[in-house]
Amino acid sequence: MGAHAKAIEKNIDALEQSGFFENYNIRFSVSDIDEVPYTEFAELQFDLFNGDSIVRVAPFGLRYSYGVFSIFASPSQRRFSFMTSLLGFVVPVLGIGLTIFADGWWWLLLLSAPLIVIKITKSIFLKVLFEGISISEKAFCFAFCGSTITLETPDGKIHHRIEY
Repeated sequence: MGAHAKAIEKNIDALEQSGFFENYNIRFSVSDIDEVPYTEFAELQFDLFNGDSIVRVAPFGLRYSYGVFSIFASPSQRRFSFMTSLLGFVVPVLGIGLTIFADGWWWLLLLSAPLIVIKITKSIFLKVLFEGISISEKAFCFAFCGSTITLETPDGKIHHRIEY
C-alpha cells in the first residue's frame, strides 16, 4: 500500500475515532457490503482498471464533495484546487479592471472564468475520488456507503446505497 493510500485511510480512521460513523451504516470491507457483488477488493480493482466495472458519482454525491475531497486529496491536490478556485474570484475582478482601464473585450473574462474554474475543479474532484477508491478498500467502502459513488458491474446492474 502506497503512502497516499495510507494517508487516506488515516483520515478515515480519524473520522471513525471521532465518533462520526456511530449513526451511519459504514462498512470497511467490500465483502461486508450487501449491495456490492464482490467478495474481494482485488477483484473489484481488477475490473475497475480493465474497464469492466465503472464507478460513477452518485446523483447526489457531489453534495458533500468538499468533505470527501479533503479526505481523499493529497496536500498538493488540495493546494491546486484552492489556487484554481481562487482564480474564479481573481480573474473576474481583473476583467472588471481591464474593462474599465483598457479597451477591448476583457469583460469576457467575467463570463468565462467561473465556467472554466467549475469545470477544472470538478475534474480535479473526480480524479481524486477515483484515485482514492481504486487504491484503498477502506476508501471505496467509505465512498460507497456514504452514497458518494455508485458501481456499475459487467452484467449492467448499477449498485448503490441510498441510506447511510
